[in-house]
Amino acid sequence: MNVIPLSLYIHFPWCIRKCPYCDFNSHELKNDLPEKEYINRLLEDLDGDLKNIQHKKIHSIFMGGGPYVGFGLSGSAPLTTDENGQPTNRTEPVHFGSGENDIHNPDFGVNFIGGYQFTSNVTLSIQYGLGLQNLSNNPIVRIHNQALGFSVGYFFK
Repeated sequence: MNVIPLSLYIHFPWCIRKCPYCDFNSHELKNDLPEKEYINRLLEDLDGDLKNIQHKKIHSIFMGGGPYVGFGLSGSAPLTTDENGQPTNRTEPVHFGSGENDIHNPDFGVNFIGGYQFTSNVTLSIQYGLGLQNLSNNPIVRIHNQALGFSVGYFFK
């Protein structure tokens, strides 16, 4: 009997806001997180699917997460209007420091990663970095880093 290998995808649906790039059927949170109810429903769903996956193997899946600290060295920011309020597509250098118009340094946040290692030692992964530090020194303005990355790798033996 030729058994098709099983792929596993895990999504953590505790979204406060829907991300603009998200393709999942997700909705912004209006009330408290229904964590227990969600986990109970998830376990019921997995129990119902058990008969379809009992003889399949998951080859290699990895997930991870952790903190990051980043230091800005240089950069530029796109401008949408010039000094006179006219539309433009120029960029302006970013300055790091403690002034009101400077970008706060360092940045810190949380990284998440998930991926799959194929039997050929090739890996595919996706990473997401969520900046927690407000990078603006102006108390009215909020700027946070968000990064989405994809990678392909190879494990040498």
